[in-house]
Amino acid sequence: NVVVTRKPKPVVVRTDGKAKCVNFGCQKEYVVADNDERACPHHVGAPVFRDAGKHWSCCPKIVKYDFDEFLKIPPCVVTAHTDQRV
Repeated sequence: NVVVTRKPKPVVVRTDGKAKCVNFGCQKEYVVADNDERACPHHVGAPVFRDAGKHWSCCPKIVKYDFDEFLKIPPCVVTAHTDQRV
């Protein structure tokens, strides 16, 4: 087996000190200097769209049929914002 280790890219901070979060269900712009471990409620799994039902892969028991209702599914974790997909 080959193990590949990647160095995380540095946070891309714009001139206004903000970055865009890539956590599933977040996508907010945040001030990098104000970011902390309680800043970003989000989902750890990707969205799943099957037939008419929509859910997050981390929360498969909560299925919604309306897109606006899908977006209102409560997040399952709270961490810091990040601008990098792991």
